[in-house]
Amino acid sequence: MTAIVVIAAFYLVFAVVSARLPPLMLSVPMVFVGFGLLIGTEGVALITPTEDPELVTRVLEVTLVLTLFGDAAKVSFRDLRRESTVPFRLLVLGLPLAIATGWLAGLPLLGGLGLVEIAVVATILAPTDAALGQAVVQNPRVPAVVRHGLGVESGLNDGIALPVLTLLLTGAAIAAGEERSLDILETFLRGLLLSAVVGAVAGLVGGWLLVRCDERGWVAKYWRRAVGLSVALLAWGLAVWLDGSGFIGAWVGGLAFGLVVRRRIPNACDVVEELSSILITLSFLFFGALLLGPALHHLTWQTALYGVLSLTLVRMVPVALAMLGSGFRGRSVLYMGWFGPRGLASIVFVGLVVRQALPATDVVVSTVMFTVGLSVLLHGATAYHTSQSYGAWYERAHERALETGVPLAESAEVVEVKVPRRPHLGAHR
Repeated sequence: MTAIVVIAAFYLVFAVVSARLPPLMLSVPMVFVGFGLLIGTEGVALITPTEDPELVTRVLEVTLVLTLFGDAAKVSFRDLRRESTVPFRLLVLGLPLAIATGWLAGLPLLGGLGLVEIAVVATILAPTDAALGQAVVQNPRVPAVVRHGLGVESGLNDGIALPVLTLLLTGAAIAAGEERSLDILETFLRGLLLSAVVGAVAGLVGGWLLVRCDERGWVAKYWRRAVGLSVALLAWGLAVWLDGSGFIGAWVGGLAFGLVVRRRIPNACDVVEELSSILITLSFLFFGALLLGPALHHLTWQTALYGVLSLTLVRMVPVALAMLGSGFRGRSVLYMGWFGPRGLASIVFVGLVVRQALPATDVVVSTVMFTVGLSVLLHGATAYHTSQSYGAWYERAHERALETGVPLAESAEVVEVKVPRRPHLGAHR
């Protein structure tokens, strides 16, 4: 009960001063991870591993499920085809290049891992998390096409990376002699294909029921906003019940649900977004209290260097290559390359590695946890002021473009800027 009182008091204090964080170079994840370190195993030990180790895991999993579902439900592929190619470049070109670059960087630094295990680390650290730098995608001074591109990338790349990670984990287990080669086919059929089908059915049926019943006036106003929560948990639970991937089920379920309800009931996922925002803060608190400190005990200079490279060259080089021919100025490409923070998805994906019990699990966990912790610090501290500086540069460049008549690629219009709202994680006033 003491921990509950302390955490509740912390939430109260944080809420009443939250608008003052950006000018102080503090982000919401920074504050919650820091508080977690203070009260966790590396601090006063107010929070320690519970008798039920699944508790924290479930909180993290549910948070990622809601985040995957909510982000996917926002995506309109028809709109993406009509507007800028930035999301396409970052996801279709940048993401695979980031995984490949992360694998190459790991060859000399992660010598204790096998080739497939290094690919696992690279894939876990490939997805980005906009929650670590909300000013980057919410500051209106930043051009809409850049905000949109980074927001859509963050909303979709974790779901895209999931199938790759699932197959790589099975391959790593086979290389370690723990599974048969036939298990890759079973993983594909059950973990990927079946999970996707289950998620699609849950999303389509749930969306169809909501739309039809709402047309008849059967749905109360509040519950219209809450149906998405039920569908997200249903897609996740059914996929897990059938021994598939609940995350893939939730992500595909969100895509299908959004396809049906997005234009007719645009607020159908409001409760999903609000609840996921609260759970994200709690997840970062747990990360600081129970996961980050112990993982650092296994840190070496090689894994630390890999984490630094993961946040810099491993991210920036693929983004630069993906944006070749786009017409974007170097300042914009550098801005997008730097803001590829790692967060919730990487933390939860590590749990899949722990469950697989790979021989080098400790190395994988320490590398990923250090990288996420470093990302929380660096991206959180630079998000607000860097977005302000970049926004000021864009305003000047836009004015010069109007005077000279030379078009500026960053001024391209988008149909609608749809990025994760994260109402409780807003960093720009």
